[in-house]
Amino acid sequence: MSSVPSSDSERRKQISVRGIAQVENVANFKKAFNRHVHYTLVKDRNVATPRDYYFALAHTVKDHLVGRWIRTQQHYYEKDPKTTSSSELQCVCGHQFKYRPQCYRVSGPSLGRSARREQRETGRNVERAVERQRAAQSRSACGASLRWRTSTNFKKAFNRHVHYTLVKDRNVATPRTTTLPWRTPLRTIWSAGGSAPSNHYLREGPQGLFQKTSLPLRSVVANPNRTDCLPHKCQPMRGPVGEPARRHGFPPSDCGVLQFNSELCSRLSSTFFERDCRPWGGKEGSLAVDTAAPAARLFGTGSGEHTRVEGRPGCTTLSLEYYMGRSLTNTMVNLGIQNACDEALYQMGLDIEELEEIEEDAGLGNGAWAAGGLLPDSMATLGLAAYGYGIRYEYGIFTQKITNGEQTEVPDDWLRFGNPWEKARPEYMIPVNFYGRVEQSDKGFKWVDTQVVFAMPYDSPIPGFRNNVVNTMRLWSCKSPINFNLRFFNTGDYIQAVMDRNLAENISRVLYPNDNVFEGKELRLKQEYFMVAATLQDIVRRYKSSKFGQTAPVRTQMDQIPDKVAIQLNDTHPALAIPELIRILVDIEGLDFTKVLSSRPAFSFPQRWGREALELTTKVCAYTNHTVLPEALERWPCSMLHNILPRHLQIIYEINARFLAEVSKKFPNDTDRLRRMSLVEEGGEKKINMAHLAIVCSHKINGVAQIHSDILKKDLFKDFYEMYPERFLNKTNGITPRRWLLLCNPSLADLIADKIGEDWIVHLDQLTKLRSLVNDKTFLRDLQKVKQENKMRLCEYLQKTTGLKLNPASMFDMQVKRIHEYKRQLLNCLHIITLYNRIKANPTAPFVPRTIMVGGKAAPGYHIAKQIIKLIIAVGNVLKVLYLENYRVSLAEKIIPAADLSEQISTAGTEASGTGNMKFMLNGALTIGTLDGANVEMREEMGPENIFIFGMNEEEVEALKKRGYNAWDYYNRLPEAKQAIDQINSGFFSPLQPQPLPRPYQRAAQPRQASGASTGLVAGAQRGQCCPFATVELCLFFLLADYEAYVKCQERVSAMYTNQEEWTKMALLNIASSGKFSSDRTICEYAREIWGVEPTWEKLPAPHEGKGAEDEGKR
Repeated sequence: MSSVPSSDSERRKQISVRGIAQVENVANFKKAFNRHVHYTLVKDRNVATPRDYYFALAHTVKDHLVGRWIRTQQHYYEKDPKTTSSSELQCVCGHQFKYRPQCYRVSGPSLGRSARREQRETGRNVERAVERQRAAQSRSACGASLRWRTSTNFKKAFNRHVHYTLVKDRNVATPRTTTLPWRTPLRTIWSAGGSAPSNHYLREGPQGLFQKTSLPLRSVVANPNRTDCLPHKCQPMRGPVGEPARRHGFPPSDCGVLQFNSELCSRLSSTFFERDCRPWGGKEGSLAVDTAAPAARLFGTGSGEHTRVEGRPGCTTLSLEYYMGRSLTNTMVNLGIQNACDEALYQMGLDIEELEEIEEDAGLGNGAWAAGGLLPDSMATLGLAAYGYGIRYEYGIFTQKITNGEQTEVPDDWLRFGNPWEKARPEYMIPVNFYGRVEQSDKGFKWVDTQVVFAMPYDSPIPGFRNNVVNTMRLWSCKSPINFNLRFFNTGDYIQAVMDRNLAENISRVLYPNDNVFEGKELRLKQEYFMVAATLQDIVRRYKSSKFGQTAPVRTQMDQIPDKVAIQLNDTHPALAIPELIRILVDIEGLDFTKVLSSRPAFSFPQRWGREALELTTKVCAYTNHTVLPEALERWPCSMLHNILPRHLQIIYEINARFLAEVSKKFPNDTDRLRRMSLVEEGGEKKINMAHLAIVCSHKINGVAQIHSDILKKDLFKDFYEMYPERFLNKTNGITPRRWLLLCNPSLADLIADKIGEDWIVHLDQLTKLRSLVNDKTFLRDLQKVKQENKMRLCEYLQKTTGLKLNPASMFDMQVKRIHEYKRQLLNCLHIITLYNRIKANPTAPFVPRTIMVGGKAAPGYHIAKQIIKLIIAVGNVLKVLYLENYRVSLAEKIIPAADLSEQISTAGTEASGTGNMKFMLNGALTIGTLDGANVEMREEMGPENIFIFGMNEEEVEALKKRGYNAWDYYNRLPEAKQAIDQINSGFFSPLQPQPLPRPYQRAAQPRQASGASTGLVAGAQRGQCCPFATVELCLFFLLADYEAYVKCQERVSAMYTNQEEWTKMALLNIASSGKFSSDRTICEYAREIWGVEPTWEKLPAPHEGKGAEDEGKR
């Protein structure tokens, strides 16, 4: 690690919108960081690596997160009480709750007075022994203080580790919870006294700090003032700890690593409280009462009256993708500790940016539907009680490598070094069933003979922006009930011995397995059901869960679940949650309905079922549509569902029968409508239309941009809109300004904050105040300087990673997104070739230098998209177009602030919304695009003069489809387009290959038709040649129809770029107009209009704040 101080420009954010770090905060951070570094140094040579420093930094930041995480869960619990009793305390915010003292019961009754006296005496003996050992150690060569062995410091360490394990639904410690922390402080011993060299081990080994005892551990009180917290008749550890590590770059004594972070402990000690303060064991002398007084001082005194607080629904998002990126920097920004961390590391000779680069991107999404990853951040910032559920993919999407000019996929092993932000919850492991058959009896239906796998939850904290709210994202990992078959292993069949485990774990192995083969389709269906089955069981468990000290569920009736639970289905992938919830309500919870009549089909349900289970499910679920593309509107073969999920297919059939009966009643004698609206598609192989299922069983259906929602109503779901017009509404997507401005572009954030303050971070609409600065030349000059610095930074990064030198004075023209035909990367490629041909034809003509960057991944089974990548790379080898390998969130955070021009050129009516356009807009890049997705609303916000719009709108596209689109006419009429296409066909951009460049579209071109639409962009077969664009699909995206308008619009872009003052004014107006596109606004609308909850900007008190905090801090 370099110890060279950073330059002023590199450390500009030291004095920024985040403020100047307080000296005491930096000192405390250095203590915690040093402690974590020491634990990583238990190695052969005690030499820390940059990755060791990263993990130490991550764990230090997480220390500041845990207390807020626990308090947030408790706050939500207080909002939704299960029962009440007379012993209550009143929180300073006015809500009643009952306090559960900071006491962790392991087993047995409370200690009596004699036992407490004996234990207290034992503690004193331990302290005397430790003092003697400490005196001896202080005279030894190592010279390390052993004050950590006092009971007070040990209790702090124990309390800290227990608190982290208690980030649960009800913050209740289990025997396993209180056992593990006795081992965990051993880490702290090594960090406090130094790491143990390989030839000098602790005598007690890994079992714990103290010798084993045959007497039970009664209870432990996490009260730093008490000395009676040690186990009964425990003896201190014997033997020296070993010499402290001194090879990691800075002496431990200089940073005070011999002391625990007392400030952190005080934060955590005030966060663990529950609503039941009855003495455990029913005795007034319980140790639990001993800590009630500090809590009463902290939160005031309750009235003791019977009180009930009205609960609010818990918001739950279900998504197969979360576009999260890295967590370290985002967490530091949201907690407000980034500056203190930066300063502390700087003082220790470390570079925070270098450590941030070590973190792996969370491999949980690829964009598009992964926009759901932006929602948890805003939910926490708005104080909503929210959970995000998904799958913990072991290898994520994939890592894109460019080999011989083609995309190749390698596993994204993002978990290979561990994930410091997640916490495994094996106690909440849930069984998930597949296959089997359905039995019917007088009591109803039963799904039997199933294959079972287990869903292991991993919780990750999602902090809000400086409001001390930390929500939870729970991701499921698939585990096999049989990890290892010893019988097969002993017979030499080593593959079969682990076959069950491998088959089960494949479910959570990768995001979106290739569904071009049957096994891939089946695995994807299993993924979707695995997520929703585990999630719904967890939701029902939390809905019914009891308080501490009670054995039976508090809620036994499911009729209140719509008032307590709101489930948002992120596209059709989690639509199986609908039949799964009905199955739980009917088969497990046993909703009261009449006996099934023998005359009804075996899969049918009585009418009462429709009035209860289906109604409850519809009130709970809401559906967000993210695209109109066929591959996103899933259709599952009935045969596959019957094999894997037979019970759910029965439920879907029953839903369909009831729904079609309702349609027939409202639209009698309309057979075509029944066919169009049926959940079961009868043409050819029977399939279940999952979008139809989601619409029928959701109380709200929304699009993600106004034009997209209009298409849903007028075209895609027109019949359903006529059936349920009150259910359809629009919720335009948004982005979080914390990550996409404050974090990734701190220079611009500082510049904005200097002019209008800091409130825009959570109220992005305040950026409109910047409009008044459009003629302020000083501000415009500073804005230009920020953009140039970002471009220089990107140039340095790309030169370091790719070896390419870029011209920062050129226009940075970027198109970074998923590679897909409808996003029309090919149109961009045609324009690039056209520019090249113009320069070659007239070298002396003036032109604007451009650096064109294209990035994105193609799905492994999407052959056409992969051929598009190959074409762009081949063109780039001649024209120096840069293809950005392995585009991801962390790369986007570097690219977007440096962009001058953003390409949003999808065919009108195909892009649902897009969020990349909003990110570029917020960072001052101008947009060239069609009237598609959110571009329409961006144009409305900033004015048509501040965006470059070209091409057909959605109505014109539909009209052209009806008239008939003939690409051959455009090919003959546009000479520059013809030249570019012919160059591609001739192999001009692949001179080393004997054959022309492999075609982006592999289907053979068909002859031109006499009338109507042609079957390809260019009917190349008519001329006896192979055209790379000859396919039916391309006709749907109208490249040549928009080519001429696109090229002319690019000429306008170049002309405007030569006038930098006007260009900068347009960039400023783009920034000032981006307030609407905050994910905070989006979530507010979801909360009020769909989930029925009210967001709040009120901060929770920090763990160290509140009434009596001063007294607590003195303990």
